[in-house]
Amino acid sequence: MMLILDCPEWTQPTIAQVLIPKEAYELTPELEKIDKLLQNESFEEPIFDRFNTQRGRPTVPLRAYLRLMFLKYYLSISYEDLVPEMTHNLILVGDVS
Repeated sequence: MMLILDCPEWTQPTIAQVLIPKEAYELTPELEKIDKLLQNESFEEPIFDRFNTQRGRPTVPLRAYLRLMFLKYYLSISYEDLVPEMTHNLILVGDVS
């Protein structure tokens, strides 16, 4: 499995980001604290050290993956419920991308 840390080249905004006010994407105070904790590189290092390879096809950026797995645990939902939850919740979509 090949992990990438981030995708800074993905800067083009979506139609939703252009049409919907920025306030709709603001995190709750609790999720802001969690976001700051997840920005700590110590969460990424063990995963990146183990799975960093140039073989295979690219996957989800590591930072996005960690946030998705945290949200799955935090919301106590299955993988099948995670996708619709992310699709329909502007705050969580803004946080992961």
